[in-house]
Amino acid sequence: MPMGPVSVKIDSSTLKRKLAAADPKIRSNLATQLNRLGTMTASNLRAAAPRDTSNMANQIRASNASQNDLTVTITAGAKYTKAVDEGTPPHFPPVAALIPWAKRHPMAGVSPESSAFLIARAISERGTKARNFIKPVITPAKAEAIKLMKDAIKGIWTA
Repeated sequence: MPMGPVSVKIDSSTLKRKLAAADPKIRSNLATQLNRLGTMTASNLRAAAPRDTSNMANQIRASNASQNDLTVTITAGAKYTKAVDEGTPPHFPPVAALIPWAKRHPMAGVSPESSAFLIARAISERGTKARNFIKPVITPAKAEAIKLMKDAIKGIWTA
């Protein structure tokens, strides 16, 4: 699931032509810096992600930019990443899906199956709490990506 890709969209046709015609060293350097930023951002997201089995954190990845495609995308492969980050409204989740969690977090004197049902019922009444771990990492990364692009553009315009 894409999570607010860390990318800079160039809408100006003049700027696109200038960037395409720029010294390959400038594009290569920018790609290297964007890749470094993408790797760091993915690492920061993995560190910020809530953990139980670490499955969600382990599926956070950054794509690589090249001098021909100056785009870095941060992706979280776990299908439930958005629900963990943003929380959910009340709904009744499948009890079977909660049993593995209930086995890892046993309630004294309650079977995992009963515990899973109680958790599902609580979710049906209250939903799940938002963990809000993505935006605090992605927002400064986007700002840094824009700064890197502006610095590269200054080099192109003055070259």
